[in-house]
Order: sequence, then C-alpha cells, then structure tokens
Amino acid sequence: MISEQLNGQLRMASIDPLEGREFTIRKRNGRVVSFDETRICLAIEAAFKAHLGVADDDNLSEPGQAEVHRITDNVVEACLQLAMNGDTTEALEIERIQDVVEEELMESHGAVAKLYILYRERRRKSRVIRGERTVDGGAQEKMFVE
Repeated sequence: MISEQLNGQLRMASIDPLEGREFTIRKRNGRVVSFDETRICLAIEAAFKAHLGVADDDNLSEPGQAEVHRITDNVVEACLQLAMNGDTTEALEIERIQDVVEEELMESHGAVAKLYILYRERRRKSRVIRGERTVDGGAQEKMFVE
C-alpha cells in the first residue's frame, strides 16, 4: 500500500499488481474458477493436523494456526508473483499451486511436506484407477482437503 496526500487528508491506496485482471485458476477438468486462498489454507491446515495427529474436527493450537496462516500468505504471494510474471497465459494451473505449497512446506516443515506429497500421490493413483482424465490428458485432483 502507498500513502497519498489528498485534500489535506491521508488516504491509503492499494496497488493492484494484476492491473484489474481477476486472479483465476484452471482446475484439472479445464474449468477456470476464481482463486480462493481458503482452499490453500485448508489444505495446509489438514497436512499439519495429519502430522500432529489432530482430529479433523479439532482445532490446531494458536501457534500452529498462526504458522498455517503464515505459510498460506507466502503461497498466495508466490502464486500472485507467478501470475504477474506471466507464468500463465490465462489462469494458474491447480497443479502449479500445489507445487508452490509443497515448496513452501519443504522450506521449514519437511515432515508436513512429506505427508502433503504422499497425499497428492495417493490421489493421483486413485484418479488413474478410476480413469479420470483432464483436458491435457493428466489425472484430475482436488486440493488436499475435499
């Protein structure tokens, strides 16, 4: 955010890094949907819960939840940077977003990253068995949490 002086009053003006374009993702079935950082947060939270042995219905500790939000913010920022740098022509692929989550988890939470990676692989194999395909021939997958 930048500050601007207007009519003697200080106003906060946000900078739109995407210059008015909507931030979208392409699902494995080819559908393009609005980016929803909540999905990323839930996936990261699920990986932490699995690592810590916390039941799905229970909450993480306050420090654990803070770490989930910190990682989510980093992932969102990295994805936004990919979109701004033209890493994508129209929408960021869901697989690329999940790769960013993996990369971020590997930097500081290797055991959590391992669980996240193993989960993705199990889902991939499950899709192959079911015969699901995407527009590019790969298998379909939802985020870590369904």
